[in-house]
Amino acid sequence: MKTTVVHLPSGAPISSAAPVARPTRPEPQAVRPAPTPPNRQIQQALAALQKAAEQMQETAQRLFASHREQLIRLSIEIAAKILAKDIQEHNYQIESILQQALEGIGQDRPMTVRLNPQDLQTIQQTAEKTNEAPSALIRWIPDPTVKPAECVIETEEGIIEWIIEEHLKRISEALTAGIRVHDENGNENLLH
Repeated sequence: MKTTVVHLPSGAPISSAAPVARPTRPEPQAVRPAPTPPNRQIQQALAALQKAAEQMQETAQRLFASHREQLIRLSIEIAAKILAKDIQEHNYQIESILQQALEGIGQDRPMTVRLNPQDLQTIQQTAEKTNEAPSALIRWIPDPTVKPAECVIETEEGIIEWIIEEHLKRISEALTAGIRVHDENGNENLLH
């Protein structure tokens, strides 16, 4: 508490004195300074970081696409080797292969089916075991130029070749067709 001294004229009586309280002012609230905009160096650093992040993302996409294509090729090569081994060991169902090859063809028309002699023998043995009469519309021809597990079907509409290498090639093309990457200018390119 503070004491205030008041000078009165010299003969004036003092009847009472009491301290005078100072008027109180409300305490000012803490004012936060407005955020200052980043300086030029910080802005340049942020821009550089943004560009670096974009370049890293682009590089990652390219690497992924490149590796994806290599993985697809490797998978196709592995599948071809497995199929070759299965064919060599005669570990396949020629009946299923024929059924798939004949799916899009009307069975009510005459056709010629050329098969590897071993596969034709397997078809004939299966027909004998199941007492299934061969269709009079299908002419079966043993053809040593047709590889095992493959067939050639000739109809009035054309020729269907069920060739393993062609199927693997189509599968590979279909899987790699969607691999696209962006270059440094943002242009989209097909990765080969």
